[in-house]
Amino acid sequence: MRKAPTMDEIRRIEHRLSLHDLRVLMVVAQAGSMSGAAKLLATSQPAVSRSIGELEHALGVRLLDRSAKGIEPTPFGRALLKRGTAIFDELSHGIKDIRFLSDATHGEVTIGASIAIAEGLVANVITRISKTHPRLAFQVHATDTATAYRALLDRRVDLAIVHIIDTPAGDLMDVEPLLDDPHVVVAGAHNPLARRRKLGLTQLTEEPWVLPLPDQPYGTVVFEAFRAHVFKLLAAFRVRDLVSAWQSRFDLRFSAG
Repeated sequence: MRKAPTMDEIRRIEHRLSLHDLRVLMVVAQAGSMSGAAKLLATSQPAVSRSIGELEHALGVRLLDRSAKGIEPTPFGRALLKRGTAIFDELSHGIKDIRFLSDATHGEVTIGASIAIAEGLVANVITRISKTHPRLAFQVHATDTATAYRALLDRRVDLAIVHIIDTPAGDLMDVEPLLDDPHVVVAGAHNPLARRRKLGLTQLTEEPWVLPLPDQPYGTVVFEAFRAHVFKLLAAFRVRDLVSAWQSRFDLRFSAG
């Protein structure tokens, strides 16, 4: 087992590494070949090979292997690529921060949001902000809650606007409640329940349900609500896409809290 490098060793390596060489390594891994990377970087293949050689010499390990599929990262290469991605991501965010500080009316914000929130709340807020800050650009990734959380952790979005259900890695992100958005039960217009104005979970336990799976975010909400009331939820069937199931029933327009 190798012992951990000392601070002096790390500093010596830092002086011999360059962002340019690290970027070359990332492009080689992406292209799968030295020649492909040279084309993407608009440089020569010897220049690419020289950058990889300098990285390997500085670190004292082989970063790339040749195989029938082309060039592939070694375990050492994959470790460096993972950290390299974070380095360039931090650098990109730093540049954005500097530009924002120099001109707060200009910039780009990438938002991850669940589909319902993106089409309603987020779209309305962007419309209002754009009227007073027309030089701000927005990119919205409308997806499910779990994917939006993952995009935030992977730094593919600047912020996520989603329902707070079970925040993954809550210690790695700041969470701020914006509003309370109550859930409702939806039934068909001709369902006998539609004529009733006061319903509790007691009256709904034996009804057939269309639900997301229990291990999905909204499925968890429903099952926890029934569990809190010590009821057993009997689902007639479950679907992965609750929205498409609702759309298949054109008369679904009644809701009761």
